Amino acid sequence: MKKNTITNRNVFVIKIISFLLIFVPLFQLTSTSTFGYEGEELSYGELTYRIEQEYYVRDHSGYDVGKGATIIGCSDSATDKIIIPSSINGYGVCKIDERAFFGQENITSIDIPDSVTVIDDYAFCGCKSIKEIKLPKYLWSLISPGVFADCESLEKVILPDTVLSIGEGCFSNCNSLKEVYFQGSAEEWSKVNIGSRNEILVNASVHYNCSDYNTSENAVAKIVQSVFLPEIKTPKESYKKINIPFYSDYVMYNQVTVEWKDSLFYSSPKSYNKKIAMIAGALSAAAEGENGNDGSFIRSAYKKLGISTSNISLYSYPGTPGNESEVKNEKGVKFAEDDHLAFSIGYKDISDNNGNKTHLILITARGTKTTQEGYMDGVQSGNSSVLGYKTYDWDTDFYEDILVGLQHYIGKHSELKTDNVKFLVSGHSLGGAAANLVAADLTKNEGKYSLNYKASDVFGYTYGAINPLVNDSVETGYENIHNIYNYLDSFGPKGKGYDGLMPAGHEYYNNKFGTMRTFSYDNRIYHDVAKKDILGNSTANHDMPGYLYAVACNMPQKRNYCLVCCPVDVDIYSGGELVGQIKDNIINTDVTTIPCALIDDAKMFILDEESSYEIRYTATDSGSMKVVYGNTGPEGTTKEFVDIVLKKDKTMVTDITANEAINDYSVYVTDESGNKTAEIAQDGKENLINSSFWHRIIQWIKNLFSRFIKDNTNPL
Repeated sequence: MKKNTITNRNVFVIKIISFLLIFVPLFQLTSTSTFGYEGEELSYGELTYRIEQEYYVRDHSGYDVGKGATIIGCSDSATDKIIIPSSINGYGVCKIDERAFFGQENITSIDIPDSVTVIDDYAFCGCKSIKEIKLPKYLWSLISPGVFADCESLEKVILPDTVLSIGEGCFSNCNSLKEVYFQGSAEEWSKVNIGSRNEILVNASVHYNCSDYNTSENAVAKIVQSVFLPEIKTPKESYKKINIPFYSDYVMYNQVTVEWKDSLFYSSPKSYNKKIAMIAGALSAAAEGENGNDGSFIRSAYKKLGISTSNISLYSYPGTPGNESEVKNEKGVKFAEDDHLAFSIGYKDISDNNGNKTHLILITARGTKTTQEGYMDGVQSGNSSVLGYKTYDWDTDFYEDILVGLQHYIGKHSELKTDNVKFLVSGHSLGGAAANLVAADLTKNEGKYSLNYKASDVFGYTYGAINPLVNDSVETGYENIHNIYNYLDSFGPKGKGYDGLMPAGHEYYNNKFGTMRTFSYDNRIYHDVAKKDILGNSTANHDMPGYLYAVACNMPQKRNYCLVCCPVDVDIYSGGELVGQIKDNIINTDVTTIPCALIDDAKMFILDEESSYEIRYTATDSGSMKVVYGNTGPEGTTKEFVDIVLKKDKTMVTDITANEAINDYSVYVTDESGNKTAEIAQDGKENLINSSFWHRIIQWIKNLFSRFIKDNTNPL
């Protein structure tokens, strides 16, 4: 009996598959290979790419959790200009594989996006018609051997200042190469390790401090674009736009645009300032580098802000130029020999409206990056004391090291004692705890180390800081310290850290000096990391990109948001008026009157709970869509729609009424007239509205076939 049941089931499955094979063309099903799975080789125009997990897509502890796209080949028929996109179907393009464009003699130029951080051996070898190449802005890995060998027509190369080494024969036989444009200084170029068989490169004319990297407001490399009111009315020319690079485990983040004006630091530090928060956050992100020894990003960030190389000092970043080699920390160990508890100090001159100058000293404490730091975060005792309050020992050690470094730095720069100074102290995670104590000390002991400053000259900003205080929350007298904190922080009361590892005192989030500025947002929704419940083991809610994202969105409290991750244009109407629009991945500032932010292919809008909205989506390409509706209050309610199949020009809509519960939100497919034709379930399936029996049967078969393909192309 059992045997007959199995046989009958097999016959039924065979019939269904046969039926589908006959009628699939009528249904115009989109192949799931558009989205792909790990290791699959896929096509994108004339390019071939592979989805894979690599070291540059990993979580905070170094474990692979994300996927990236590697360009592995190009059509032999390719001619003229090739444009490599920064992302393909939601996967960040971060690598060009070995020999990917080998021998492509008809290609005349190639645009490489700044998302690419690795270019493998002989990737462009033999591309004989290319005349100019501009390397990605954050190419921190070594340029591999033979990458541009035998590019006979190559005349000009543009190199970022992040390049530390050029591989053997990288530019061999590039006989036309005459000009090299280097983003860094002559001193930095002299430190680049150039491998053998690169004589042509060595003998070329090198131009230093090249500004050929676009830093304009609409630069492709800009990752965060935001519009907020009333700040949208501020004249754009009054602030200097500065792109701050930083390493991230999530490849879609690699820089943030901040706005700088000296007058920011002549305001009261007790008033929270989003522009200062973005600057401090960008520095905190840059401080964490790629690994525990990597100070190249914070060094670059300081330089971007206008701090001269001679005024930059790094501590406990061994191997990075600018690291102080002879100074000893509080334990008597040379900073150059210890990669724990790293921080950086720099200063630049700023002026008030009357032209009076002040030295602005930046102190940036690095968050947890080494294994020992992670271990000590969790096991430290609370037997120390700062300013009369009981503190955790490991945090206190870090704070004391920074004070040692500050004294050394002041000794190097005697001018700091003769003129007025101000401070911007910042840090994330463990660095946030140390920054909190340092800012509090400088505030309490104004004029410390014989410097000419007052408490009102100290600006403190921390992000996801672990608690430095054992029992207390101290705000009075320290309102100039702003502690930005996610209610859902992975290492906070609602999180479980990584593999259950939590810092000491994690039962609370507010045992700090200063004010708490809290919000609630689950970043795992965007990062696609370990989809578990709110207490899942993931670090996405602790990492700096999420905090930068929150600051960009003004950390609204008890407001709703719409987050869309896919190739779509978004139009939001309220009361019949267009109040928000992102088209071609650009915010339309002429019509947008609600807070919104754009990060790579993700769009986020903040919505007023008491208003009604119509949100329209128009697909700009084929792919997969994910849309998340949520609330930014402490409860962090979300409703997520995933795996929505997109075809170019497909339209969808969500209607939201005032005070409607998020769980009641729906997404519908619409026709050319705007009529709703199907309701989309949270798993992406489409259910036809008011359809005939046969229409429902066809839709059921399409969903069955789509699910069958998905189950067989994404094995566990």
